[in-house]
Amino acid sequence: MTLTDRALATNAGNFALGNEVFELLGATFVRSGASPDIYDANHVADARPTTPAQIEEFLAAVDREYEAAKHRRFDVDYRTPPEFVARLVLEGYEREDGLISLLEGELLGPSPKEYDVRPIETEAHWGAYWELMLQDWREHIARQKRKVSDEIGRQMFDTKRLKQPPVQYFMAYVKDKPVAYFNSWARSRTCLRCRSSASAASPAP
Repeated sequence: MTLTDRALATNAGNFALGNEVFELLGATFVRSGASPDIYDANHVADARPTTPAQIEEFLAAVDREYEAAKHRRFDVDYRTPPEFVARLVLEGYEREDGLISLLEGELLGPSPKEYDVRPIETEAHWGAYWELMLQDWREHIARQKRKVSDEIGRQMFDTKRLKQPPVQYFMAYVKDKPVAYFNSWARSRTCLRCRSSASAASPAP
């Protein structure tokens, strides 16, 4: 397996954590009955249909399995058959690109001394995480000029909590104020997933 394939597998595995996962027609189905509106918790990966008949059968299966969800999401990459991608385009699916960054070796440079990074372990920690995540969620929705309730953000938060363990979430602090969060998942000895998200203005010096 190439480094690219390992990175894709790690990213897909992280999405799947905390959700129902099953194989059907050669693809991986990720589903959450408790949070049907969350894309990361309800999607299909590793789709491989190529012929018109296979694609029709596959799309029908997706509709059956995600009857409770209002959306349909397919995670595609360089391994996805172009015939299937073309069908999604013809069906009017919206494309959204994702970027996976890789670091080989150790981080370079000194760690900023003014920051304090702590694992999220208590309900108070999760409460601070939710407040920061909600701020990030509202800013994200505003940039997209969409009207989405905070309840969707809460469902996203709930799906994240279900991943720990094995994922470990962390919070970064400046002068004891939460300003950012990220998670890490030691999926294997060769591929560690770290995802950073959200940041608030740092306290004035």
